[in-house]
Amino acid sequence: MATFKERFRIRKFNTNKVDGWSSSARNDRVFLFAWIVWVLVLIVAVAYLFFSEGKLPVQVPLFYSRPWGEDQLAQKAYLWLLPGGAFLLSLSNFGFAVFLHKEDAFLARTLSWVAVAVAVLTTFSLVNIIQLLQ
Repeated sequence: MATFKERFRIRKFNTNKVDGWSSSARNDRVFLFAWIVWVLVLIVAVAYLFFSEGKLPVQVPLFYSRPWGEDQLAQKAYLWLLPGGAFLLSLSNFGFAVFLHKEDAFLARTLSWVAVAVAVLTTFSLVNIIQLLQ
């Protein structure tokens, strides 16, 4: 009779491959600079929203694709979706970039700078919405 390991083919996870992916990305200055800029932009967005949330009205304009009026309004807590969504989307981009960096450094750098662009544009939109209300 086969053992549990043999039956379900449980193997030890090989971390050498993952270390190879991350070390090539860690040594790339352009990739690291993009990551630092991304983190700083998201920190600015979260801090700006955190410190201005008390000054905001109960409902804020968020859904600009809807017809003008009350359809555009949302609770002010929904503003946290902007930096949260940028964080999740950019985190997946950075994850793919680290995974692909060893094979294609240009694609990894492009993905990382797209993540930075998403964070910058989201922060810009957030600041504009808050400035509109103050």
